[in-house]
Amino acid sequence: MRVVHLLVVASVLAPSGAGAQTTAADGIKAIARGDYSNAVRILQPLAEDASRPDPIALFFLATLYESGHGVAMNPIRACSLYLKAATPTSPLRTQALALAKRIHQDVPFMSERCSAATVGLWRDPPAVSFVLGPNHTVRFDQEGFAVTYNGTRQVAGLTLGGAGWAFLPTRHTQVDVSRPTYARRHFVEFFIWMPETTTGTTTWNLEWTIFEIVGTATVAVPTGGPMASIVATQPPMDDAIEALAQIRVNASGAAEWAIVGSTPRSAVIADRGSR
Repeated sequence: MRVVHLLVVASVLAPSGAGAQTTAADGIKAIARGDYSNAVRILQPLAEDASRPDPIALFFLATLYESGHGVAMNPIRACSLYLKAATPTSPLRTQALALAKRIHQDVPFMSERCSAATVGLWRDPPAVSFVLGPNHTVRFDQEGFAVTYNGTRQVAGLTLGGAGWAFLPTRHTQVDVSRPTYARRHFVEFFIWMPETTTGTTTWNLEWTIFEIVGTATVAVPTGGPMASIVATQPPMDDAIEALAQIRVNASGAAEWAIVGSTPRSAVIADRGSR
């Protein structure tokens, strides 16, 4: 079924709001007129209401994550929202299940990730902005990275959210290197505790996710897996965790990432060219 047709159907099915209170119908109308950012703003709190999530809001929020309108495209997030929208009483239950299946296609790995993402509250990193230099800024929010450099703006639709994830403060680090050439390099770092629950025990894995900003481009920097793991009800959220990870200049003058502690490791960060 086409999304346009679903918009018409849902506009009839969704209840009208009274006064200033927004409803799923308001979010659907925002989608219909192409105001996707406002649609996300309206639909998200309705979909994520822990006491009474709105299945219509869940469904249409899923269409936005599937299409990348108003948010960074995220098929796993879309799939999980479709599954949540498929409540027994939802008028869009059949369509929600069909669209979820279209995403995971019964592939075990994708199906498991989709189902896992329905458990617990989905969390994204808080929106954050950094000034990198004259006429050079970066902002990260639900739409991804938006970099403005000398009047040119480029958006990279990257997503970092997950069910039950916990985020330490996002960090901007700049280093002045002499290898391979003299340059100032800029990195945006995310520290993410990701839960993994088995037989009633929760293991929290701390991921260090790094992106380098090169001009208007956003480049992922691989760090080789979790930097720490603990078994706990909740992960530690103190700043001391960040001291375990460093972006620094090595003895040769090149940029490198380094994880210190009981199992230290490090690697040179490849040069990405013009800044």
